Formats: sequence, structure tokens, C-alpha cells
Amino acid sequence: MPTDSSSSTGAFKDRIDAAAVARLADSFADADSGFPSEQFAHDAVDGLAALELKARVAHVSGALLAALPGRFTDAAAVVDRLILQVAGREDISGFVLWPLTDWVARAGRSSPAEALELLARLTPYSTGEFAVRPFIDDDPRGVLARFEDWVGREDEHVRRLVSEGTRPRLPWAPRLAAAEAEPGAAVHLLDRLVADPSEYVRRSVSNHLNDLCKMDRTLALSVAGRWSGRADASAAAGDQVTARRIEWVVRRGIRTLVKAGDGDAMRLLGHDPDVALSAQLDMHTPEVDLGGAAQWSLRLTSKDPREHRVVIDYAVHFIRANGSTGRKVFKWTTVDVAPGQRVDLDRRHAIVPITIRNYHPGRHVVEVQANGVVVARDSFELRV
Repeated sequence: MPTDSSSSTGAFKDRIDAAAVARLADSFADADSGFPSEQFAHDAVDGLAALELKARVAHVSGALLAALPGRFTDAAAVVDRLILQVAGREDISGFVLWPLTDWVARAGRSSPAEALELLARLTPYSTGEFAVRPFIDDDPRGVLARFEDWVGREDEHVRRLVSEGTRPRLPWAPRLAAAEAEPGAAVHLLDRLVADPSEYVRRSVSNHLNDLCKMDRTLALSVAGRWSGRADASAAAGDQVTARRIEWVVRRGIRTLVKAGDGDAMRLLGHDPDVALSAQLDMHTPEVDLGGAAQWSLRLTSKDPREHRVVIDYAVHFIRANGSTGRKVFKWTTVDVAPGQRVDLDRRHAIVPITIRNYHPGRHVVEVQANGVVVARDSFELRV
């Protein structure tokens, strides 16, 4: 997603408004005295307010197609001059420049090598993660070969673009045909980025691995296992920094499998799903009003002769409009439990309106899972 240093708290679509178009028009006019800034601003603003975010991006991008030179090399030269002028400006970055990266994807398809390098120059100011994907679909092998150079670039934004642009399940983006056919097509590039010094890059690598978990569990666990072995080897060699970086990527990258209680994922992180435990869940709020909170206590006792580190999560079975339920897992805590030890925990889960969930009245089941295994359950009645 394009980053934006603006402090605006409004809807994302409002980052691309008439004022943003005016700033972009002025910047192009400064970069090229022949740029038709007034006509561009008129075309870009006409009908803009009625559109949602991605439609706004395409609308402004279309205005750029009409305003910039038709020959891509000439247009790219104008964009390069603009890049030099906007460097460091907070008002011309992120969402404001998203239509420009979209323009590259639309205007540069016939000049892929030049277009990709222009995206590499643009991505520090507005990520090209969406714009790079049509080029991958056009020529997967050729673009991935180019990325072999990009993973060694000094700019962290370019390195991150390799991982983020090739994500199989990139939010807001169409699916990549190459990734659908071969989910692990970019794994050899991730191998070079998993211990990257930039957390910005490593976070993208972990998200890419999490996408693989949703597509091909076996592949994802194989990659995660190989990286874990690399982390162990780094630690054994005294390189704790590299070990910690890779461990963080693996732990975050297989989070979907961990939440789902996947035993192999748990074991990979050093958590035994077969640990012997007894558990008692006590619901303190048998009835909850919308806007309130469900509260419960957990008593967990080890029956295992070995000490264990136990990952404790909980799931709520939310009632849907049609009466079915959807299970949502939430992180809770991690505890070290000695043989015979009892651990007492309390939890409060707010039931408040949020944009991604509609609440419906009825009995909601709460499950607690330890190292991925459900060990206790109770319920509360939600009143809406």
C-alpha cells in the first residue's frame, strides 16, 4: 500500500483529491515548461469526487496518459525531473504519486526494461508494488531475472519492491498469474532478503511467506523450515543478529498456520502440540451487550513431566447474518509451564462496532487453544 507521511485521518480516497491533483500539476509544470498543467488538472479533477480510491488512481492516471508525451522515453525523462524536485517533499509522496506509478504500468508495457527502472526510481516516494505486477504477468522469467539485480540494490525500497510486488495475495491487487501457476516462483529471491538489514524489507518477506501459507502449506513450511535451519546455523556461528532477523521473519510469516493450530507450524517454532495440559475456562460475563466486553478466566495446569513454552490463543465463533458462525483467532500470550505448575490468566475481549465486522445476537462460543490445540471452551450471549 502506498505510504503517506500526511497526518490526514480521513478516508484513503481523500488523499487523492483536487488539492493533491493541483500539487501534482504544479510539480509537473516545474519539471517541464511544456506540460499542460491546466488541462491535466481539469481532466483529473472532472468527476473525481464521485470515485472510490482505486478508481481515483485510474482516473488521474488516465489524465496523465493524455498530458505526458506519447513516447515513453520522453515522458520518463519528465518524470525523472519531477522525482528530483519532489525528493523530500511530504506533500508530494505516497498516495499523491500513486497515479504516477499506475501511469507507468499503463504507458510502459511496450518498454518494460525502461519502465521497470523508472518504477525503481519512483518507489522510494510511492511504492510500485501494484504497478510492477502487469510486467510480471507479461514476462515472469524476464522480470524475476531483473529482480536478481534489485535484491542487491542499496535502496531498501527497491529491495522491498521485489518481495511485495511478487506477493501472491497482495491486498488491493489482482492475483499474479505466475504466482497462481507457481506459488514459489519468487522464493529464490526471498532467500536473499530474509535476513535483510531493513525491517521494512523483512516485514514484506514475512507477509509473502504468510501468503504462501494460504496457498501451499507444504511449500510454506518447507521454506520456513529451511530458513529456521539457516537461523540456527547463524546462531551457532556466533551471528546472533542474522539469527534473530530470520527467526522473526519465520515466526511472523507462518502466523496464519499458527493461528489455525497447525501442529507442524507449532513444532517449527519449538512448541509441542502434544504437551499434556488440563484447562478450565470460566466465563464471567454470560451476557454481553454490544459495546461492552466478554470477560473470562483460564486455569491451565501442566500434567507433563517436561517444562514447556505454551502459546495461548483464543477463538471467538461470531454469528453471521444467516445464522452460521465464523471462527476468528486472537493472540493472547505465551507462558513457560513447569511440570505440575498452574497458571491463572484473565482476559477481556471488547465487543464494539468495527468496520470489518457486523455483530449479530446469539450465543458466541469462545475456545482457548494451547500450542494450537483447543483445551477449553465456554460461551456468552450477545445482545445487540
